Amino acid sequence: MLSGFLLQTALNLTGLDSVIASFLAVPLGDPTAISPETHESFDSQNLMTNWPQFFGDFSQHLGWAIGLVLGVAVYFHRFGKWRNDSRLFLYMSLGWLLAFLIMPVLGTIPLQGYGGFRLTPPRSDDWAGVTGVFAGTCAYAIRHQMAPVAYAAACNFVLGGISFASMHLVRQMLLIPGHPALNWQTGGIPAAWQHYQSANWHSFLEQIQGFGFGIATAVTMGLLWPKLKSAADEPRLRRWTEVFSIGFVVFFMTWVNLVKNVAEWTGKEHRVVPPMMKSPLVPGIELSAAVWFNLAWCAMSCAFLGLMIVHWRRRLQIVPSSWLGKGQLIYVLLLWIMVVGDFERTLPNFSEGRLITEWVIIINASLATFLALVLPASGAPIGTHEPIDYRPLIKRVWIAGLGSAAILMSLYAGVVYRVFGSARISGAQYRWGENAAWRTKPILKNKDHR
Repeated sequence: MLSGFLLQTALNLTGLDSVIASFLAVPLGDPTAISPETHESFDSQNLMTNWPQFFGDFSQHLGWAIGLVLGVAVYFHRFGKWRNDSRLFLYMSLGWLLAFLIMPVLGTIPLQGYGGFRLTPPRSDDWAGVTGVFAGTCAYAIRHQMAPVAYAAACNFVLGGISFASMHLVRQMLLIPGHPALNWQTGGIPAAWQHYQSANWHSFLEQIQGFGFGIATAVTMGLLWPKLKSAADEPRLRRWTEVFSIGFVVFFMTWVNLVKNVAEWTGKEHRVVPPMMKSPLVPGIELSAAVWFNLAWCAMSCAFLGLMIVHWRRRLQIVPSSWLGKGQLIYVLLLWIMVVGDFERTLPNFSEGRLITEWVIIINASLATFLALVLPASGAPIGTHEPIDYRPLIKRVWIAGLGSAAILMSLYAGVVYRVFGSARISGAQYRWGENAAWRTKPILKNKDHR
């Protein structure tokens, strides 16, 4: 705490706090731009800045807060200990912080006139923190004898990025037939293509994005598989961690997502479940639909965890004996809980536009279940290579992958511009020029921007 107050005093005496506020904080927008809503220029004081909002709102407390963090860090460095790979969280946290400071915060200063060092302004910059977490995880893996993790991460990073852009290009090319921007002679969409063009193309993009990421992951695993030895088919030393991990994934993570369904079922527009319901046989007990849902979910969770504890002591026949079978069982269970839950969420207002989402999800889940149970055949050959140095492989992936990605992105942009010209394509967001979204629709302090 003393270091914090000393740092705060130093900032106040030298005036560095005002220097930081005036030089390093730049508005995320163009104060000279005209608002399409008010037809007036934006108030520069109402624009968000490249620094987190509390830096400006509580600048008088930054010194002692930063000093306190530094003091705790120094103390822990001298007297603390890292156990059970908990240092990984430090790498991830520092990666998030450094990436956010370097890119959208400090990187925005020289690029202020171009929307800053931001991915899709004026949208949020979570991408920077995620990139930092990714980099921190890779650094930890390389430094702690887990280089295959960093290799797989690098492959998926590059292939996933290429897939993301490639699938977007596929969607845009499929939009060509009957596209109003290309149908100059008759104007609008031809009658023969109206149903085609009216499809839920955004959901179509989401579906093929997932398909592309699946292909990228399959390629990554195919590259990594022959380089690794088979894992020992042995339980953990602390078996309670298995019970906790499986229960957390199968029932807690699914609950976090599926409890939101209740709001859809009890909504005024498509109400299919009463908001409040009395208990059977006991009219004095009346609970909300969310409480009834949670009680039922707790009952299922307790039964599941109880069965796992019993299996821990004496094997239940429904649980496979091999780790491969256990993994398949957990995967299929988790997959279909989410598939059924997603279908239940949309059922009250289901329409033909949802066929391209929920119907395709069921088809994909069926295919994934078939592949997950058939492909890992018993007795299939496995990697038996001796340990290798992954660092040259990782470097090769980054150099070749990022170079190839840059070439492909430029090619894709040229193709789309060649086909559509300056016409606004579906989902386009202007980054350059007077109509750039960060100029005309900046994030304002006095408006909700969640």
